Amino acid sequence: MIACALVSCQRGKINIVLVNSKTTLLTNVKIVYTGGTLHTMRISPGEQQTFRIDPSGPSDLILTFKNADGSHYDKKVDTYFEGGYSGTITLTVMASGEVTLKDDLRIVQ
Repeated sequence: MIACALVSCQRGKINIVLVNSKTTLLTNVKIVYTGGTLHTMRISPGEQQTFRIDPSGPSDLILTFKNADGSHYDKKVDTYFEGGYSGTITLTVMASGEVTLKDDLRIVQ
């Protein structure tokens, strides 16, 4: 069901949780970061998917997906992390189409 573009997504230090709070399906979902791209074909309404990453350098996130009406979302997410970080970033696609961010990141020594 979840396809990770890189093997590193299986052993990473940062969890990316993507939540679909819309009442419609999200398709062609991609999350791009320094060192890789996460991809899943679909996230059903009310579903969440978790990915693990290990960024190769300073990074932010770019989230893209296609809405049920055919419109596309493609925006940089307002967050920053790098290879020494650990924790969770939660991205929630709201019913309005807005994407909210909650992060709980820390630097690991």
